[in-house]
Formats: sequence, structure tokens, C-alpha cells
Amino acid sequence: MIIALPEPIRDRSDDLFTLLFKKGIVGMTLHSLEHGWLAINDIFCDMLGYTREELERLSFGDLSHPDDREAGKIQYQRVIDGEIEGYTLEKRYLRKDGETVHAILHLSCIRAPDNRPEFIVSIVQDITRLKTIETQLRRAQEIIDTSEDLIVFIDGDYRYLAANRSYLRTLQKSESEVIGRTIAEIYGEKLFADAKDDFDRCLRGESFTTYIYGKTQQLAHRYLHVSYSPFQPEPGRIAGVVVTVRDITEFKKTEDALHEHQRRLATLLDNLPGLVYRCHNDADWTMEFMSQNSVGITGWAPEDFIAGRVKYGDMIHPKDRQKVWDEVQGALERRSPYQLEYRIVRADGALRWVWEQGCGVYDQDGELTALEGYITDISIRKTSELAQIYRAHQLAVLGELGRLSLENGPLDELLQVAANALAEVLEADATGFFERRPGYESLVLRSGSGWPRGLPGVAALPDTPGSPVRRVLDDGVPVQSGDLAREETPAGQEWLVDLGMASAITLRIRDRAGPWGLLGIYSRRAGAFGEVELAFIRSVANLLGETITRQSIAADLRQSEVKYRSLMESSSDGIVLVDRRGRIDAINRKVEIMTGFSRPQLIGQAVEVLVPVRYTEHKELRENYQAAPGARLMGRGTDIFVRRADGSEFPAEITLSPLQIEHGPVVSVTIRDITARKRWERDIRRYRNIMNATDDAIAFLDRDGIFRVVNDAYLRDLSKTRAEVIGHHFAEVRGREHYESAVRQYFERCLRGESVRMQGWFESDGLPRRFRDVLYNPYLDESGAIVGLVISLRDLSARKKIEDALQQTTQQLRQAQRIARLGLWEADLITGCIVWPDETYAVHGVNRDRFDPSGGLTRDLIHPDDREAFAAALHDAATRGADFNLIYRIVPPDGRIRFLQSRGEAILDERGKPVRLFGISMDITRRMLEEQDMQSSRERLRNLLTRLQVVREEERTTIAREIHDELGQTLTAMKIDLSLVVDQIPGPLANVKRQLQAMIQDIDATIVYVRKLSSSLRPPLLDDIGLDAAIEWQLQGFSRRTGCQFNLDAPLEEIRLDHDAKTAMFRIFQEALNNIARHANADRIDIALSADGADLMLTVRDNGIGIDDALIASPRSIGLIGMQERAAIHGGEVTIARESAGGTRVTVRMPCGEGAA
Repeated sequence: MIIALPEPIRDRSDDLFTLLFKKGIVGMTLHSLEHGWLAINDIFCDMLGYTREELERLSFGDLSHPDDREAGKIQYQRVIDGEIEGYTLEKRYLRKDGETVHAILHLSCIRAPDNRPEFIVSIVQDITRLKTIETQLRRAQEIIDTSEDLIVFIDGDYRYLAANRSYLRTLQKSESEVIGRTIAEIYGEKLFADAKDDFDRCLRGESFTTYIYGKTQQLAHRYLHVSYSPFQPEPGRIAGVVVTVRDITEFKKTEDALHEHQRRLATLLDNLPGLVYRCHNDADWTMEFMSQNSVGITGWAPEDFIAGRVKYGDMIHPKDRQKVWDEVQGALERRSPYQLEYRIVRADGALRWVWEQGCGVYDQDGELTALEGYITDISIRKTSELAQIYRAHQLAVLGELGRLSLENGPLDELLQVAANALAEVLEADATGFFERRPGYESLVLRSGSGWPRGLPGVAALPDTPGSPVRRVLDDGVPVQSGDLAREETPAGQEWLVDLGMASAITLRIRDRAGPWGLLGIYSRRAGAFGEVELAFIRSVANLLGETITRQSIAADLRQSEVKYRSLMESSSDGIVLVDRRGRIDAINRKVEIMTGFSRPQLIGQAVEVLVPVRYTEHKELRENYQAAPGARLMGRGTDIFVRRADGSEFPAEITLSPLQIEHGPVVSVTIRDITARKRWERDIRRYRNIMNATDDAIAFLDRDGIFRVVNDAYLRDLSKTRAEVIGHHFAEVRGREHYESAVRQYFERCLRGESVRMQGWFESDGLPRRFRDVLYNPYLDESGAIVGLVISLRDLSARKKIEDALQQTTQQLRQAQRIARLGLWEADLITGCIVWPDETYAVHGVNRDRFDPSGGLTRDLIHPDDREAFAAALHDAATRGADFNLIYRIVPPDGRIRFLQSRGEAILDERGKPVRLFGISMDITRRMLEEQDMQSSRERLRNLLTRLQVVREEERTTIAREIHDELGQTLTAMKIDLSLVVDQIPGPLANVKRQLQAMIQDIDATIVYVRKLSSSLRPPLLDDIGLDAAIEWQLQGFSRRTGCQFNLDAPLEEIRLDHDAKTAMFRIFQEALNNIARHANADRIDIALSADGADLMLTVRDNGIGIDDALIASPRSIGLIGMQERAAIHGGEVTIARESAGGTRVTVRMPCGEGAA
């Protein structure tokens, strides 16, 4: 708009002023030194927020920013003095509302003909928005310059608009050498042609990533991760491309190293004699990994365990499962390795003893992640130890219980330990301690093992006069039952039969005052306990009785109360406690500072005194909250204000929390002044395109920890929307515990001006577990004041997992070698170089610093008798690529001979020619020595048994001969004499004659019995006619006694066995018949006696119920063991098997020396 002008000016410049003031796009003024303001257009008025009338009362100095007034005065005076015709100056003006306006002032002077300054023309261009954008771009540039990634901005003409410091440093160029140039000018036409399609895709609006191998001189031989994102300064318009390049070369190298280690580990595991595993710490021992040797030990393939088709926990013998679990858990608590021996049931049902060693695997935070270990079959050794272990176990249990007794620990703990130990040693299904309580007519089950849930403390034995329980308590005589189901069950004990118990032993436990109670041992097997078990149980009962005598049981109940008191004065926020009536109960000092109210002015007043008058509904809302109180933020999503004493208001964030204090329930109101935050929120701008161009997660937070700006990567990590994050406190988004324990200290350091950087595994409710590079930086405003902080998160999880996997594989490799006492070795057949790790030197008993395996000294270590076989095995592997497996001896420098087992394979080149040998060497000295000791022990026992058998047979023969020759002849002579006497007795003595004849008949019967007894001790047919005749004679007698039919097939004309071997085979045959009579329930037997080369074979088959497979290998099958030992003494063997169609087959093979005809 144009105001009235003086006549001279209007005559000269009507057209000019009309154009400038009405149609101009900048603010314009015309000023006279004599008359002041002459003209002001509308744009200038709008720019500063004044009316023309208000501006006419002000000067240029009044409108200028105080810091810019002096510079403007100097330039203005130079124009008035004629030094310059005008000037252009960037300066700031103050709007009427106090806001600052950035502008460019163009001032010119119009002079009169006498050169006197007549008019001042000012043109003012508003550049506030440009200054704001400039500030924002500067801050964005600072953010991306801190990134280690290479970040550039390319426009639609493929020219560089911006590049961060990392990019320029990598190119070894300055900013002026890059900005404004095209890609082709920087990298050349060929590389630009290769990348042009990717830039065109991005310019069409597509974001994507790719992996390339560096081709430029600066990035040669580097693996790169490249991210393309369209740059959109405003919605719908793509102005260029943001390219982010990350160097992942180290990640790639680590991944390749991992693959090589995995190959070596697989070779090692496949050649171990046992199996290596990795499993979870759960009841099923769920397998993550199992080596191929699991088939030989368990009968199942590794895939069966890993897929969950077979659970290793189910394979453990039921009696050993809890023991295995307890020992492993105890070792994990101690953070020590565990070693176990226990039984498993193979896939074919066979029982095997195994030895296991393992340990827990922990992450860097000390949390258990898995179990790893080694399992091998020890069935042969374990079988020979069982008998000694059984008695030793009893003694160990008594010793342990004695130790616990002397420690005076809790009685219930001692009873439980004793119950568990009795169940384990005696293989009992249940054990129980029944306590006698005064005033009750029953003994209650206080402690035990093997009972169903709910029985301890409930199950009872009747303690009434005359009852079996009372008799045991009074007399102290143990009661032993072999078959509860068939015996008469005492009243009140039917529940034991209902539980399937068959065998039981009940003993009295006595304290100083008398019978304390009973100890009961129960089994579902009939006849499970004998005198040996009874003696052991009696020892335990006596020990526990003495312990109870020494102890007194007392129960102390303790109660405590924890009082809570809030320390409000230390809070940086204002805190108000409001009672149920809505009156203020207490405030802290911060409330006085915030509101200007004193404590006396507020205590006892309604809380509405702090509420602005316009919030008329506050009282109703307060009453609704008190009806259902809870911790929450007040007025979420709305602006909340607090009233000061002077009537003014300030914006606040208010949190409500119910609280219980001594006088009753109150509501804790936390008030936080957010005036500064509101001012900062108006100033901050969101640069999503810049922040979203990187994969790093970035967030801006104010001084109060409230999220103000986050990029898309941060939201993806949180799996939250922008609305769920912006405006919320860090603790609310990420979790209070995480904030208090891990993050709060970094916030406080940032707000003091520090930058904090760390790397590690991070996990919280807000973010998934990742290995991150975390950077906390203070955020400063234009004045340098810290108004918040910037959090930058870079995900390095993939690289870290590869590094950890490589480290774990290496540790597994070393641990497997230590556990199995083996060492790896590798030989280069081309260079002759041999590589040994530390474990291999230990296995060979040599010092690493003094021994070179490549120098030919390895052959000198090998025992002279084994060198030729060792050299031949290596030669076959090196020339033909054959695998090898060899056991040999070495003589280390200490002179002690060691046994080693070496396995290996050849690595072939592409032509199939061996170029390397890779293998393992295991120290098996202990195993070989144990086998030699066991073999020697067996030979001594066998020689003793041979001698005993010979002496026994000689005694049998002597006794049989004496009975037959002496007693038989005497009886015969007596018979002849009595017969002569009878013939001479006259008729009148008929009665005497009849009595003598009866005596002759008795003598005949005695002669028959004597012959039968002589034959059973040593059949004469065995010595006189032969083995086949003795077997047929024995079968005939067996058939008469049992009614069992038989078929004998003995086509041999002559059997060449020495006297002792023939006797052994006959005794084995007798034992086989005894077993058929006692156990088989058979009605037919087939016997075959035949020759097999130089061996004589005897086969006995019956059609009975068949032998139990478990009894064949049982150490308690004394008869079967005796048969096998008899045969072994003479170089023979006995095999016993269950027939598929039913019945049992016994085969005896005995060497004949000269063969059988």
C-alpha cells in the first residue's frame, strides 16, 4: 500500500512506486531525513508484525536486533556523508511478538541536485526460512560426518552434492575436488557404466542394498555392503540418491576362517572312539549336536536325537536319571567340569555302562547356554567292578551319613539323604521313615523316596496294641516280607500292596526316650532283600537312632516388617502427597520453587489450588482416579499446566502413583516443569531423509529423557510405531529396569557434556539382543547450551556371531582334545612340514621348545618293534591316499613307554593325488595297561579254577571208587553170608527165616543205591565207553525223573578229548540239564554231538519259555558263568541264546587237539 507522497516525488516516480510497493515481493520503505517515514509497503508490515501507524512511531534502530544496531549505524552514516551511495547488509530484526527475523537489507540514498541527501530507500528481503534450512543442513552434516560409513549425496545428473569425511578420506580427496563433479569424472566412464543402473533404480524411488568386491585403487580387495536410498527433500520429489558404503572385509575373512575350523572339527569328531555332544540343560538333555559315533554307543543316529525323535534322557536307566541330573547340576553350580558313570538302554534293548565328561558353556554375561562333553562305552570294565562297588557303596553311604550326623545338620535333610541312599544302594522302589507321635495310634510317613505325590505326611502305619508295628517297636525284632501280595497283609498296610510293593523290611529306630519310629524299605520285586541287605539297613537304622538321640528339633518363626519411606527432598521434580479427601498432605522444596507457594500455604489445602481455574472438571476426575488408583501419566496426549502463586502458569508433566504411608493411603503427584522442553520442541526439525539414509538407529532425546526425533532404523529395532515412541520417556519405551541399571548413568554424563561410546551385547524389553556399537553425544543449541542428547546404535551382531562361533569352535576343538587325551597333527607331503598343536606335544610327552616334529625325530620316538608297521601305514596314506588306523608304542624322553592310537586321512588335490595328511593321536596307555592287568588276572583265576576242578573230579572219582569197591563188596558179602544162613535154618524157625530174607532184600536195595550214588559222582561210562555214552545215560535218567522227551544225534565214531576236557564237557551238559529242569518248563530236548574241523561241538536245544536276555550277561547268573569258565579253561567256549521260535539254545565248542572222527 502507498501512503501520500510529497508533490515533487509523485511527479517524478509515480510508475516506479506503484510497481515496487504494490507488486513487489520484498519489504520496502521510503524515508526522509526531514519528514521521517514517507512510505511503507504491506510486505514490510507483515514481515515485522506491526501496523503502519505503529511503525511510524519507531525508528530503524528500534526495529533492529540489539547485536546488529551498531554495524547498521556505521554503514548508514557513511551513506549520509556521501562516502558510499548505498550498501547491502545481512541483519536481524525483532518482530512485534519478540521473534527474530533474518533479512538482507539493500539501502540506497536519493540525493538533491546540490548533492544533499534527500530520501533513503530500503529494500528488505526475509531470509529466515533459508537460515533455518542452512542450520539444519549444517547439523545434519555434523551427524553424518561422525559415521564410519562412506555416505554421499548424488543428484539426478549424477553429480556429487555432499560427501562425509569418511568418504573423502577413503578417496584421498578434498571436498572441493569432489563436490560438483560427476561420478564418471571421479571413477571413470567404465565404473560409472557398471553402477548407472543402480543409480537409475534409486532415482525411480526404489531403496535397496547390494554387495560388491572393491575395484578402485582405494577399495581394492575389500568386500563392501552398499545401500541406495532416494533423497526426497519434500514429498513426491526425488532430488537425488543417498549412497551408504560399509566395509565388511573383516566380517568376510572371519566367516571363511569359521568354515575351515568347522571342517577340521568334523574330521576330529568322526574319528573319536566315543561320541561328542552339545545339548540343553533340560530333563531330556535335548541335543543340538552329536557326533557320528552315537550309532555305535546308543544304536541311534545323531539325526534321531537332534530331530527329537529320540530323547537321550529316556535312554538313561531309570535308576540313574536323577543321579545324573543332580551331579550335572551340582557341577554347574560350582562352575566345574563333571564326570559321570551310568547305565543306558541301547536301541536294541541292551544295557550298557558309559563314562561321560563334560562342562557348562557360558556366554560373556556368565549365563549358561549349553552343555558339551564326551561319552564312551565302559561296559566291560564296569561289569568286573560291580561286585566290589556294591559293598564299597554301602560303606561309603554309611561314612557319608556318619559325616552328616556329626555335622548336626537338620534332621529332615539327613533323613532324606539316608532315604535316597538306601533306595539307590538297595535298588528299592520306596524307602520311608515313619515317625511315632505322642497321642496318635499311627506312625506317619515323615520322609522317604519313591512315594507318589501327597503320601509323605499322610501315609501311616497303625500303632495299636498287638499290631505288627507295635511288636517291632516294642521288641526291636525286624520284620521281613518276601511277597506281600501272597502273605497276609496286616490291617492298615493295604496301601503298600495297592502301590505294588512285594518285598519289605521294617526295622525300629530308637532314640534315648524309646522307639522314635520305623525305617521301611520296599521293592516291587519279590524276594528283593536278603541277609546282606538286612545287615546294611540295620547299620543305617542304628546310625540314625544315635543321631536323633543327639539332636533336638526346634522351629523358630520369625516375622519382620519392612517399612517404606520416600525421600522426597532429594528429587529434582516437585512431589505432592494428596490424601483421600483431595487435600495436600506434604510437598518437597522443589514445589515451593516451581509454584512460589510456601509449605504453610499449601499443606491442608485442596489440591485444586495448584490447578488453573479453567480446569473445572478436575475435582470429578480426581475422585474417579481415587476410586481406582494406579501408576500412570496424567493427561496423556494433552497439554497440562500448573498454577503459580502469582496466578501465572507453566507447562508440566504430571505422574500419579498410589502410595501407602504410616497414616494411610495417599497419591504421590510428581510435577516436572517442561517449559524449556516446549521451547526446544518448537525449534527442532526432523530430518528423516538424512537420518534414514543410514542403517544406524538414531534417536534425539531432550534433557528429561523424552524421545523427540527417531529414524526408521530405530523404530524397526523397537518394533514400534512413531506414535508409540515420540513424546514418551526412555524408561517407558525401553523398560524402567534397563534405564535405571544401564542407561541412566550415560544420560547424566551426556548432560554434563561428555560423549560416551561402548560396544557389547545389549538386551532389554525395548530392543532385541544385539551386539552393538552405542554412541551417546550431547546435543547443543545455538548458544552452546546442552538441550538433550543423540543416541546412535550400530548393529554389529552378524560380525560378532561369526567371531564368537570361530572362538567357540576353537575352544571345542581344544576341549575335545583335552577330554579324549588326543592331539591333532597335519603333514604337508610337498614341503615335508609337520604341524603339532600344544595338545599333541603333551600326548607324545615331549617339550615343544625342544622337539621339532618335522626334523625326523618323530620316528625316533616310536618303539623299535613298531617302526616298520608305522612307516608302512604312513606310506600307504601318502602314496595311495588310504585312511589309516594304527596302535603303536612310543618311548618319550622320560623313558616310560606309552601306547598311542593314530587315525587319519589323506587330503587329495584336484587330480586325486595326496598333498596333505590330517589325523589324530590318542594316548591309550591307561586302557592298554588295564586290559593287560585284567587279562593277567583272568589267567590267574582260570588256572586256580582249573586246579579246583581237577581236585574236585579226583575226589569224586576216589569217593565213587571207594563206595563201589569197598562198600559194594561188603554189602555183597553180607548178602551171601545171610543167604547161607537162611538155607541152614530149620523149619521151626520160620519167623527168623522171614526176617533174614527181608534183610537180604534191604541189602539188595542198598546195593542198587550205592551203585546209583557212585555213578552220579563219576559215571563209569564216561571213563569206560566215552562221552557220547555218558551223555545218553544222563539223558535217560533225566527223562525218567522229569518226563521230558529227548532226541540225541551223536554220529561220531570216536571223540578225541583228553580226560579233563571230556569231564568239563560232561559237567557243562549236566548243568544245562539242571537249568532246563529248574527254569525252562520244557517237554522236549534235542541234543547234537558233532565235529567242526578240529573242534567238538555239543548243542542242547529245549522248547521251553526261553531265557531272559538280561540273565545271560548278569553277574548273578553263577551257573552260566561256571559253564563258560569250565569251557574257557580248556580253550573252549559256551554260547547261550534265546531261540526266535521259543526255547533256549546252548552250544559248547571244545578243541580236540588231534581232531574228532
